[in-house]
Amino acid sequence: MNKVQDVNIILIDADDRVRGYLRSMLHRLGFANIQEAGSGEKALQAISVDPINLVFLDMNVPDINGLELIQRIKESQPKCQIIVTSNGITENLVHQITASHIKRIVLKPFSNHTIETKVREVLPFIYKTS
Repeated sequence: MNKVQDVNIILIDADDRVRGYLRSMLHRLGFANIQEAGSGEKALQAISVDPINLVFLDMNVPDINGLELIQRIKESQPKCQIIVTSNGITENLVHQITASHIKRIVLKPFSNHTIETKVREVLPFIYKTS
């Protein structure tokens, strides 16, 4: 894999507007394989069916704790890259997220530039492991 068209992405966020914004921006960057989930259970179901390379995860999905969701995603798809997007992240939560080997956290509201930068940071890892 060496093209953005081959990257499988899932957007996990309860807010339809945030998912729509991310989807639109990722399409402009050339990504085509984008799934959406408004809850943790729906995300896990989708991930169990299709291999995922990149996850955008809001830590505040309604049905599963964000840290538990990270763990379950990593168990199911250990090579996928996760970018956490959330608002109101405490310092303690940042430590817990980074302890889960997640290095990319984006606070809401975010800009196109911030998301594009984070995506470009993870692409080499996606291409290397695929």
